[in-house]
Amino acid sequence: MKILSAWGQLEKLTPPVLPSIKDLVRVPCTELEWNRKPFLSTKECITFYTCYLFAVPIENLVREMSFLLGGDSLEEGIRIPGKTFLAAIRIFEDGCPILGNCSLTQAFQELQQLKANNVNGQYKPIEQLLEMWFQSLFMDDAKTEIISLSHSPSKYPPISILTSKKKFLNSDVVSLHEAVLQATPSINLGNGCACVGFLQQEVLHRKTISKQRAENIPTGSFFLNDIRLAYNEIKENKAGKALKLFLSTHEVSKRYDWVNQSDLMLDICEPKDVPAGRWPVDPHRFLYVGQQAAINTVIKHLNKKEGLIAINGPPGTGKTTLLRDVIADIIVKRALRIALLEHPDALFKDLFSVGKIKFSLLNAEFANCDEAIVVASSNNQAVENISRELPAVDAVDHEYEDYFLDVAETLFSTIGCPKKCWGMISAHLGKKENCLSKI
Repeated sequence: MKILSAWGQLEKLTPPVLPSIKDLVRVPCTELEWNRKPFLSTKECITFYTCYLFAVPIENLVREMSFLLGGDSLEEGIRIPGKTFLAAIRIFEDGCPILGNCSLTQAFQELQQLKANNVNGQYKPIEQLLEMWFQSLFMDDAKTEIISLSHSPSKYPPISILTSKKKFLNSDVVSLHEAVLQATPSINLGNGCACVGFLQQEVLHRKTISKQRAENIPTGSFFLNDIRLAYNEIKENKAGKALKLFLSTHEVSKRYDWVNQSDLMLDICEPKDVPAGRWPVDPHRFLYVGQQAAINTVIKHLNKKEGLIAINGPPGTGKTTLLRDVIADIIVKRALRIALLEHPDALFKDLFSVGKIKFSLLNAEFANCDEAIVVASSNNQAVENISRELPAVDAVDHEYEDYFLDVAETLFSTIGCPKKCWGMISAHLGKKENCLSKI
Protein backbone atom coordinates (compact mmCIF):
# COMPACT_ATOMS: atom_id res chain seq x y z
CA MET A 1 0.00 0.00 0.00
CA LYS A 2 2.91 2.34 0.71
CA ILE A 3 4.22 1.76 -2.82
CA LEU A 4 0.85 2.62 -4.37
CA SER A 5 0.40 5.64 -2.11
CA ALA A 6 3.81 7.02 -3.06
CA TRP A 7 3.19 6.24 -6.73
CA GLY A 8 -0.15 8.05 -6.61
CA GLN A 9 1.40 11.14 -5.02
CA LEU A 10 4.12 11.17 -7.67
CA GLU A 11 1.54 10.99 -10.46
CA LYS A 12 -0.45 13.85 -8.91
CA LEU A 13 2.63 16.06 -8.88
CA THR A 14 3.57 15.27 -12.49
CA PRO A 15 2.51 18.20 -14.70
CA PRO A 16 0.92 17.47 -18.09
CA VAL A 17 2.96 18.54 -21.11
CA LEU A 18 1.62 21.34 -23.29
CA PRO A 19 1.23 20.02 -26.86
CA SER A 20 3.90 20.97 -29.35
CA ILE A 21 3.73 24.59 -30.45
CA LYS A 22 3.40 23.47 -34.08
CA ASP A 23 0.06 21.88 -33.14
CA LEU A 24 -1.23 25.01 -31.43
CA VAL A 25 -2.55 28.44 -32.38
CA ARG A 26 -1.48 31.24 -30.09
CA VAL A 27 -4.27 33.41 -28.71
CA PRO A 28 -4.97 36.37 -29.05
CA CYS A 29 -4.94 36.08 -32.84
CA THR A 30 -6.32 38.13 -35.70
CA GLU A 31 -9.15 35.70 -36.38
CA LEU A 32 -10.65 32.96 -34.26
CA GLU A 33 -10.03 29.50 -35.67
CA TRP A 34 -13.68 28.46 -35.77
CA ASN A 35 -14.54 31.46 -37.98
CA ARG A 36 -12.09 30.42 -40.68
CA LYS A 37 -13.72 28.48 -43.50
CA PRO A 38 -11.19 25.59 -43.63
CA PHE A 39 -11.95 24.79 -40.00
CA LEU A 40 -15.75 24.84 -40.09
CA SER A 41 -17.44 21.55 -39.27
CA THR A 42 -19.15 19.62 -42.05
CA LYS A 43 -21.80 16.91 -42.24
CA GLU A 44 -19.05 14.28 -42.21
CA CYS A 45 -16.63 15.80 -39.72
CA ILE A 46 -16.87 17.65 -36.46
CA THR A 47 -14.38 20.17 -35.10
CA PHE A 48 -13.68 21.06 -31.50
CA TYR A 49 -10.88 22.83 -29.70
CA THR A 50 -9.05 22.66 -26.42
CA CYS A 51 -7.99 26.00 -25.00
CA TYR A 52 -4.90 25.68 -22.77
CA LEU A 53 -4.46 28.60 -20.39
CA PHE A 54 -1.22 29.88 -18.84
CA ALA A 55 1.78 28.24 -20.44
CA VAL A 56 4.39 27.64 -17.73
CA PRO A 57 7.89 26.13 -18.07
CA ILE A 58 7.76 22.71 -16.39
CA GLU A 59 11.05 23.54 -14.69
CA ASN A 60 9.46 26.50 -12.85
CA LEU A 61 6.64 24.31 -11.55
CA VAL A 62 9.04 21.56 -10.44
CA ARG A 63 11.31 24.03 -8.62
CA GLU A 64 8.33 25.54 -6.79
CA MET A 65 7.05 22.09 -5.76
CA SER A 66 10.52 21.08 -4.60
CA PHE A 67 10.73 24.21 -2.46
CA LEU A 68 7.27 23.70 -0.91
CA LEU A 69 8.01 20.03 -0.16
CA GLY A 70 11.16 21.03 1.70
CA GLY A 71 13.43 19.20 -0.70
CA ASP A 72 16.74 20.26 -2.14
CA SER A 73 16.65 22.78 -4.94
CA LEU A 74 17.42 21.55 -8.42
CA GLU A 75 21.13 21.70 -9.05
CA GLU A 76 22.40 24.55 -11.16
CA GLY A 77 22.78 23.50 -14.76
CA ILE A 78 19.93 20.97 -14.63
CA ARG A 79 17.25 21.93 -17.12
CA ILE A 80 13.80 20.36 -17.55
CA PRO A 81 12.53 20.99 -21.09
CA GLY A 82 8.97 21.67 -22.15
CA LYS A 83 5.99 23.63 -20.91
CA THR A 84 2.89 22.73 -18.96
CA PHE A 85 -0.42 24.54 -18.52
CA LEU A 86 -2.46 25.41 -15.45
CA ALA A 87 -6.01 25.13 -16.77
CA ALA A 88 -7.94 24.06 -19.86
CA ILE A 89 -11.41 24.31 -21.32
CA ARG A 90 -13.01 22.51 -24.28
CA ILE A 91 -14.66 24.59 -27.03
CA PHE A 92 -17.18 22.97 -29.34
CA GLU A 93 -17.61 23.60 -33.08
CA ASP A 94 -18.81 27.21 -33.24
CA GLY A 95 -16.47 28.43 -30.54
CA CYS A 96 -18.88 28.19 -27.61
CA PRO A 97 -17.44 26.56 -24.47
CA ILE A 98 -18.86 23.24 -23.32
CA LEU A 99 -20.47 23.94 -19.95
CA GLY A 100 -18.99 22.21 -16.93
CA ASN A 101 -15.84 21.46 -18.88
CA CYS A 102 -13.32 23.84 -17.36
CA SER A 103 -10.67 22.19 -15.21
CA LEU A 104 -7.44 22.96 -13.43
CA THR A 105 -4.56 20.57 -13.94
CA GLN A 106 -3.92 18.04 -11.20
CA ALA A 107 -0.39 19.39 -10.68
CA PHE A 108 -1.68 22.95 -10.21
CA GLN A 109 -4.25 21.75 -7.68
CA GLU A 110 -1.55 19.89 -5.75
CA LEU A 111 0.61 23.01 -5.81
CA GLN A 112 -2.23 25.03 -4.29
CA GLN A 113 -2.71 22.39 -1.59
CA LEU A 114 0.97 22.56 -0.71
CA LYS A 115 0.87 26.34 -0.55
CA ALA A 116 -2.35 26.74 1.39
CA ASN A 117 -2.54 23.39 3.18
CA ASN A 118 -5.89 22.97 1.42
CA VAL A 119 -6.31 19.31 2.29
CA ASN A 120 -9.90 19.20 1.07
CA GLY A 121 -8.99 20.35 -2.43
CA GLN A 122 -11.85 22.85 -2.91
CA TYR A 123 -11.29 24.20 -6.43
CA LYS A 124 -14.80 24.47 -7.84
CA PRO A 125 -15.04 28.28 -7.28
CA ILE A 126 -11.85 28.74 -9.30
CA GLU A 127 -13.08 26.53 -12.11
CA GLN A 128 -16.43 28.33 -12.12
CA LEU A 129 -14.62 31.66 -12.35
CA LEU A 130 -12.69 30.42 -15.38
CA GLU A 131 -15.91 29.22 -16.97
CA MET A 132 -17.76 32.48 -16.30
CA TRP A 133 -14.95 34.42 -17.92
CA PHE A 134 -14.94 32.19 -20.96
CA GLN A 135 -18.71 32.38 -21.38
CA SER A 136 -18.53 36.17 -21.22
CA LEU A 137 -16.38 36.19 -24.36
CA PHE A 138 -19.34 34.98 -26.42
CA MET A 139 -22.11 37.33 -25.33
CA ASP A 140 -24.10 38.96 -28.12
CA ASP A 141 -23.62 42.52 -26.91
CA ALA A 142 -20.57 44.17 -25.45
CA LYS A 143 -20.97 44.39 -21.70
CA THR A 144 -19.03 44.34 -18.49
CA GLU A 145 -18.96 41.29 -16.23
CA ILE A 146 -18.03 41.72 -12.57
CA ILE A 147 -16.39 38.57 -11.20
CA SER A 148 -15.50 37.93 -7.58
CA LEU A 149 -11.85 37.05 -7.23
CA SER A 150 -11.82 35.20 -3.96
CA HIS A 151 -13.65 33.04 -1.47
CA SER A 152 -13.67 36.22 0.66
CA PRO A 153 -14.73 38.97 -1.78
CA SER A 154 -13.87 41.77 0.63
CA LYS A 155 -10.20 40.81 0.55
CA TYR A 156 -9.76 41.42 -3.16
CA PRO A 157 -11.49 44.05 -5.31
CA PRO A 158 -13.68 42.70 -8.12
CA ILE A 159 -12.28 42.81 -11.63
CA SER A 160 -14.15 44.04 -14.68
CA ILE A 161 -13.98 42.00 -17.86
CA LEU A 162 -15.09 43.96 -20.93
CA THR A 163 -16.12 41.60 -23.70
CA SER A 164 -17.70 41.68 -27.13
CA LYS A 165 -19.18 38.91 -29.24
CA LYS A 166 -16.65 36.26 -30.26
CA LYS A 167 -13.52 38.32 -29.79
CA PHE A 168 -10.56 37.17 -27.80
CA LEU A 169 -9.10 40.36 -26.32
CA ASN A 170 -5.72 40.85 -24.69
CA SER A 171 -7.46 42.51 -21.75
CA ASP A 172 -9.64 39.43 -21.25
CA VAL A 173 -6.69 37.08 -21.03
CA VAL A 174 -4.71 39.34 -18.73
CA SER A 175 -7.75 39.80 -16.49
CA LEU A 176 -8.29 36.06 -16.28
CA HIS A 177 -4.65 35.51 -15.45
CA GLU A 178 -4.84 38.04 -12.61
CA ALA A 179 -8.15 36.63 -11.39
CA VAL A 180 -6.87 33.08 -11.08
CA LEU A 181 -3.68 34.09 -9.32
CA GLN A 182 -5.62 36.27 -6.86
CA ALA A 183 -8.35 33.71 -6.29
CA THR A 184 -5.74 31.16 -5.24
CA PRO A 185 -2.78 31.40 -2.88
CA SER A 186 0.13 33.20 -4.51
CA ILE A 187 2.74 31.01 -6.12
CA ASN A 188 6.16 31.79 -7.49
CA LEU A 189 6.31 30.60 -11.07
CA GLY A 190 8.80 33.18 -12.26
CA ASN A 191 8.46 35.23 -15.41
CA GLY A 192 7.66 32.24 -17.56
CA CYS A 193 3.92 32.23 -16.88
CA ALA A 194 2.47 33.53 -20.12
CA CYS A 195 -0.82 35.46 -20.00
CA VAL A 196 -2.06 33.81 -23.17
CA GLY A 197 -4.31 31.02 -24.27
CA PHE A 198 -3.59 28.24 -26.73
CA LEU A 199 -5.98 26.47 -29.04
CA GLN A 200 -5.51 22.91 -30.23
CA GLN A 201 -7.79 21.87 -33.05
CA GLU A 202 -9.12 18.34 -33.50
CA VAL A 203 -11.18 17.16 -36.46
CA LEU A 204 -12.92 13.80 -36.12
CA HIS A 205 -15.53 11.88 -38.09
CA ARG A 206 -19.00 12.43 -36.68
CA LYS A 207 -19.52 8.65 -36.48
CA THR A 208 -16.78 8.39 -33.87
CA ILE A 209 -17.40 11.44 -31.72
CA SER A 210 -20.19 13.07 -29.76
CA LYS A 211 -20.35 16.04 -27.43
CA GLN A 212 -20.04 13.80 -24.41
CA ARG A 213 -16.99 12.02 -25.82
CA ALA A 214 -15.36 15.35 -26.64
CA GLU A 215 -15.50 16.59 -23.06
CA ASN A 216 -12.57 14.81 -21.42
CA ILE A 217 -9.52 17.05 -21.10
CA PRO A 218 -6.30 15.30 -20.02
CA THR A 219 -5.29 17.55 -17.12
CA GLY A 220 -3.65 14.87 -14.99
CA SER A 221 -2.10 11.43 -15.07
CA PHE A 222 -4.28 8.72 -16.60
CA PHE A 223 -2.68 6.25 -14.16
CA LEU A 224 -4.42 7.78 -11.13
CA ASN A 225 -7.74 5.94 -11.42
CA ASP A 226 -5.96 2.60 -11.83
CA ILE A 227 -3.70 3.34 -8.86
CA ARG A 228 -6.73 4.19 -6.69
CA LEU A 229 -8.46 0.98 -7.81
CA ALA A 230 -5.39 -1.13 -7.00
CA TYR A 231 -4.97 0.64 -3.63
CA ASN A 232 -8.59 -0.07 -2.63
CA GLU A 233 -8.37 -3.71 -3.73
CA ILE A 234 -5.28 -4.28 -1.60
CA LYS A 235 -6.82 -2.39 1.33
CA GLU A 236 -9.94 -4.60 1.15
CA ASN A 237 -7.84 -7.74 0.56
CA LYS A 238 -9.43 -8.30 -2.86
CA ALA A 239 -6.29 -7.95 -4.98
CA GLY A 240 -5.31 -10.77 -7.32
CA LYS A 241 -2.10 -12.72 -7.06
CA ALA A 242 -0.51 -10.97 -10.06
CA LEU A 243 -0.95 -7.50 -8.54
CA LYS A 244 0.41 -8.67 -5.18
CA LEU A 245 3.46 -10.20 -6.84
CA PHE A 246 4.04 -7.08 -8.94
CA LEU A 247 4.07 -4.85 -5.85
CA SER A 248 5.91 -7.30 -3.60
CA THR A 249 9.36 -6.38 -2.29
CA HIS A 250 10.25 -10.03 -1.63
CA GLU A 251 12.78 -11.83 -3.77
CA VAL A 252 11.33 -14.18 -6.37
CA SER A 253 11.88 -17.74 -5.21
CA LYS A 254 12.26 -19.31 -8.65
CA ARG A 255 14.43 -17.91 -11.42
CA TYR A 256 15.43 -19.77 -14.57
CA ASP A 257 18.57 -19.02 -16.53
CA TRP A 258 18.26 -20.94 -19.78
CA VAL A 259 21.88 -20.21 -20.73
CA ASN A 260 23.44 -21.68 -17.59
CA GLN A 261 20.72 -24.22 -16.72
CA SER A 262 20.62 -26.30 -19.91
CA ASP A 263 19.43 -29.47 -18.12
CA LEU A 264 16.45 -27.62 -16.68
CA MET A 265 15.68 -26.14 -20.09
CA LEU A 266 15.56 -29.60 -21.68
CA ASP A 267 13.27 -30.89 -18.92
CA ILE A 268 10.71 -28.16 -19.52
CA CYS A 269 10.77 -28.88 -23.27
CA GLU A 270 9.50 -32.45 -22.91
CA PRO A 271 6.65 -33.36 -25.32
CA LYS A 272 4.09 -33.48 -22.49
CA ASP A 273 4.62 -29.74 -21.89
CA VAL A 274 4.29 -28.65 -25.52
CA PRO A 275 1.37 -26.15 -25.91
CA ALA A 276 -1.83 -27.09 -27.67
CA GLY A 277 -1.36 -24.45 -30.38
CA ARG A 278 1.33 -22.52 -32.22
CA TRP A 279 1.40 -19.39 -34.36
CA PRO A 280 0.44 -20.25 -37.98
CA VAL A 281 3.83 -19.71 -39.59
CA ASP A 282 5.60 -22.05 -42.00
CA PRO A 283 5.61 -25.49 -40.26
CA HIS A 284 9.29 -25.85 -41.14
CA ARG A 285 10.21 -22.78 -39.07
CA PHE A 286 10.73 -23.85 -35.46
CA LEU A 287 11.35 -21.95 -32.27
CA TYR A 288 14.79 -22.38 -30.78
CA VAL A 289 15.01 -24.28 -27.51
CA GLY A 290 15.22 -21.22 -25.25
CA GLN A 291 12.05 -19.73 -26.74
CA GLN A 292 10.15 -23.01 -26.44
CA ALA A 293 11.27 -23.40 -22.83
CA ALA A 294 10.01 -19.91 -21.97
CA ILE A 295 6.63 -20.54 -23.63
CA ASN A 296 6.19 -23.90 -21.91
CA THR A 297 7.05 -22.31 -18.55
CA VAL A 298 4.49 -19.52 -18.98
CA ILE A 299 1.69 -21.86 -20.02
CA LYS A 300 2.46 -24.48 -17.37
CA HIS A 301 2.65 -22.03 -14.45
CA LEU A 302 -0.29 -19.83 -15.44
CA ASN A 303 -2.67 -22.51 -16.70
CA LYS A 304 -6.07 -21.84 -15.08
CA LYS A 305 -4.54 -19.95 -12.16
CA GLU A 306 -3.41 -16.47 -11.22
CA GLY A 307 0.18 -15.38 -11.27
CA LEU A 308 2.87 -13.24 -12.79
CA ILE A 309 5.89 -14.26 -14.86
CA ALA A 310 8.60 -11.97 -16.23
CA ILE A 311 10.62 -13.02 -19.27
CA ASN A 312 13.79 -11.09 -19.97
CA GLY A 313 16.04 -11.17 -22.99
CA PRO A 314 18.25 -8.85 -25.05
CA PRO A 315 16.89 -7.20 -28.22
CA GLY A 316 16.55 -9.56 -31.15
CA THR A 317 16.15 -12.75 -29.11
CA GLY A 318 12.56 -13.34 -30.23
CA LYS A 319 10.38 -12.04 -27.39
CA THR A 320 7.67 -10.90 -29.83
CA THR A 321 7.78 -14.31 -31.51
CA LEU A 322 7.32 -15.88 -28.08
CA LEU A 323 4.31 -13.65 -27.43
CA ARG A 324 2.65 -14.81 -30.64
CA ASP A 325 2.84 -18.47 -29.58
CA VAL A 326 1.37 -17.70 -26.15
CA ILE A 327 -1.55 -15.95 -27.91
CA ALA A 328 -1.97 -18.95 -30.23
CA ASP A 329 -2.20 -21.35 -27.28
CA ILE A 330 -4.90 -19.23 -25.61
CA ILE A 331 -6.93 -19.07 -28.84
CA VAL A 332 -6.76 -22.85 -29.26
CA LYS A 333 -7.95 -23.39 -25.66
CA ARG A 334 -10.78 -20.94 -26.27
CA ALA A 335 -11.77 -22.89 -29.40
CA LEU A 336 -11.76 -26.16 -27.43
CA ARG A 337 -14.22 -24.71 -24.90
CA ILE A 338 -16.52 -23.55 -27.70
CA ALA A 339 -16.28 -26.94 -29.45
CA LEU A 340 -17.66 -28.64 -26.33
CA LEU A 341 -20.90 -26.62 -26.51
CA GLU A 342 -24.01 -28.43 -27.67
CA HIS A 343 -24.96 -25.49 -29.90
CA PRO A 344 -23.19 -22.24 -30.94
CA ASP A 345 -26.16 -20.19 -29.68
CA ALA A 346 -25.07 -21.03 -26.14
CA LEU A 347 -22.25 -18.51 -26.62
CA PHE A 348 -24.62 -15.57 -26.77
CA LYS A 349 -27.40 -13.96 -24.82
CA ASP A 350 -30.74 -13.10 -26.37
CA LEU A 351 -30.70 -10.31 -28.94
CA PHE A 352 -31.47 -6.79 -27.78
CA SER A 353 -32.05 -3.69 -29.88
CA VAL A 354 -30.75 -0.14 -29.85
CA GLY A 355 -32.90 1.73 -32.33
CA LYS A 356 -32.96 -0.37 -35.49
CA ILE A 357 -29.70 -2.15 -34.71
CA LYS A 358 -29.74 -5.56 -33.01
CA PHE A 359 -26.94 -6.87 -30.82
CA SER A 360 -26.07 -10.05 -28.99
CA LEU A 361 -23.44 -10.23 -26.26
CA LEU A 362 -21.29 -13.08 -25.07
CA ASN A 363 -22.57 -14.92 -22.04
CA ALA A 364 -20.74 -13.94 -18.88
CA GLU A 365 -19.44 -17.51 -18.56
CA PHE A 366 -17.35 -16.99 -21.69
CA ALA A 367 -16.76 -13.23 -21.52
CA ASN A 368 -15.24 -13.48 -18.02
CA CYS A 369 -13.17 -16.61 -18.56
CA ASP A 370 -9.39 -16.65 -18.17
CA GLU A 371 -8.74 -16.39 -21.90
CA ALA A 372 -8.66 -12.65 -22.54
CA ILE A 373 -5.50 -11.22 -24.09
CA VAL A 374 -4.31 -7.67 -23.42
CA VAL A 375 -0.89 -6.47 -24.52
CA ALA A 376 0.24 -3.42 -22.54
CA SER A 377 3.47 -1.50 -22.10
CA SER A 378 4.90 1.79 -20.89
CA ASN A 379 6.05 2.17 -24.50
CA ASN A 380 2.91 2.89 -26.51
CA GLN A 381 4.72 2.60 -29.84
CA ALA A 382 5.96 -0.90 -29.01
CA VAL A 383 2.42 -2.12 -28.30
CA GLU A 384 1.08 -0.45 -31.43
CA ASN A 385 3.79 -2.09 -33.52
CA ILE A 386 2.94 -5.53 -32.14
CA SER A 387 -0.82 -5.10 -32.58
CA ARG A 388 -0.28 -3.97 -36.17
CA GLU A 389 2.18 -6.76 -36.95
CA LEU A 390 -0.01 -9.63 -35.72
CA PRO A 391 -2.74 -9.20 -38.37
CA ALA A 392 -0.25 -8.42 -41.18
CA VAL A 393 -0.29 -10.99 -43.97
CA ASP A 394 3.47 -11.54 -43.75
CA ALA A 395 3.06 -12.70 -40.11
CA VAL A 396 1.61 -16.06 -41.18
CA ASP A 397 2.17 -18.77 -43.74
CA HIS A 398 0.19 -18.33 -46.99
CA GLU A 399 -1.88 -21.40 -46.09
CA TYR A 400 -3.55 -19.46 -43.25
CA GLU A 401 -4.24 -16.13 -44.97
CA ASP A 402 -7.99 -16.00 -44.38
CA TYR A 403 -9.32 -15.62 -40.84
CA PHE A 404 -12.35 -13.29 -41.16
CA LEU A 405 -10.30 -11.58 -43.87
CA ASP A 406 -13.07 -9.29 -45.17
CA VAL A 407 -13.86 -7.99 -41.68
CA ALA A 408 -10.18 -7.42 -40.94
CA GLU A 409 -9.53 -5.49 -44.15
CA THR A 410 -12.61 -3.32 -43.62
CA LEU A 411 -11.63 -2.48 -40.04
CA PHE A 412 -7.96 -1.82 -40.65
CA SER A 413 -8.61 0.26 -43.77
CA THR A 414 -10.66 2.71 -41.68
CA ILE A 415 -7.72 3.35 -39.36
CA GLY A 416 -5.14 3.72 -42.09
CA CYS A 417 -3.23 0.47 -41.56
CA PRO A 418 -0.78 0.34 -44.48
CA LYS A 419 -0.25 -3.44 -44.43
CA LYS A 420 -2.39 -6.10 -46.04
CA CYS A 421 -4.10 -8.18 -43.35
CA TRP A 422 -4.75 -11.89 -43.02
CA GLY A 423 -7.39 -11.84 -40.27
CA MET A 424 -9.05 -10.33 -37.21
CA ILE A 425 -6.48 -11.24 -34.59
CA SER A 426 -5.73 -7.96 -32.77
CA ALA A 427 -6.65 -4.28 -32.55
CA HIS A 428 -4.45 -1.47 -31.26
CA LEU A 429 -6.34 0.61 -28.70
CA GLY A 430 -4.92 2.97 -26.06
CA LYS A 431 -5.77 6.41 -27.46
CA LYS A 432 -9.43 7.46 -27.52
CA GLU A 433 -9.33 7.87 -31.31
CA ASN A 434 -8.11 4.28 -31.70
CA CYS A 435 -10.89 2.94 -29.46
CA LEU A 436 -13.63 4.94 -31.18
CA SER A 437 -12.46 3.82 -34.62
CA LYS A 438 -13.36 0.22 -33.69
CA ILE A 439 -16.97 1.08 -32.83
